[in-house]
Amino acid sequence: MNKALVVVDSDTLIYSAAAVTEKRFIDVLHKPTGIVKSFTNRTEFKQLMKSKDKEITEDYNITDRQEPEDIANCLALIKHSANAILERYQFEDVIFVAGDEDNFRLDLQLPTRYKDFRKDTLRPLHLKEAHSYFRHKFKARKAKFHECDDEVLLLATEASKSRQAILLSEDKDSRQAIGVHIGGYSAGYDDLVFVQDMHEMKLVDSKFKSYGVPWIAYQCTVGDSSDGYKPTKLAGAKYGDSGAYKDFKDCKNPAEVLEKLKQKYKQWYREKFYYTAWDGSEHEADWKSMLQLYYSCARMKRSQDDDLNVEKFFNEYGVQLC
Repeated sequence: MNKALVVVDSDTLIYSAAAVTEKRFIDVLHKPTGIVKSFTNRTEFKQLMKSKDKEITEDYNITDRQEPEDIANCLALIKHSANAILERYQFEDVIFVAGDEDNFRLDLQLPTRYKDFRKDTLRPLHLKEAHSYFRHKFKARKAKFHECDDEVLLLATEASKSRQAILLSEDKDSRQAIGVHIGGYSAGYDDLVFVQDMHEMKLVDSKFKSYGVPWIAYQCTVGDSSDGYKPTKLAGAKYGDSGAYKDFKDCKNPAEVLEKLKQKYKQWYREKFYYTAWDGSEHEADWKSMLQLYYSCARMKRSQDDDLNVEKFFNEYGVQLC
């Protein structure tokens, strides 16, 4: 029997190790007095001010501060986590993937640039060195022209044609990996979920849960706040997990899910319109072009030459975009 291929989306593993090995604070300067006080976070400061019935005005200047532990602690944690995966799947072939460059989604003509909000996000100080160490130590692949999420999915999808494919990831995009066994970093063989085209849909603690085509439909309607895209943004419609569950829960097969997805876009974008993209360019759009745009955000590539054509995807399940 062929060995299974285990593909590991390692970005979260590296980021978590870098984040947990540093402490973060905020320093608050009261300008009139020159007094500086430190707090664990902004919430702690706000709660203190509220308890004293004081407002946070321009008199207060907030500065973020990071205090990392020795880099050795971060690297040791990364090594421990990666070796645990190698030990658990010692009888399989394991490929680690970490990082990306020249991500094509950054050029998508969205109203707000893909992941743009992250540029101002405080990142762990050891992150860059941690990535460099990981790629050298564990011979990790780096995604080019797309994201790490794409790379792991296309590797696993290709492998699934000839052997068992296992994708280990903490990223929710892995739930769309049809034909692949998926699980988190700590998952053993018995913890894996085999992703099929169609899965039951649930609403758990107000969060939509599913896999396969229903999960893709969810991402194409609700969007992904961590990636900074919202399919209903230009339509001005409010739509979330509960709405998606209500709309899709009674669908019995992928074709019904995709038909419902198509109808939602027709509902949101009834007529042609114009909008301004993040780079200032003007675009004419309709429901079909909007569906293609957000499908390109949500759907991870299944092969190197996958052009993420939404019409092809719908046709796979016998649904026409008309």
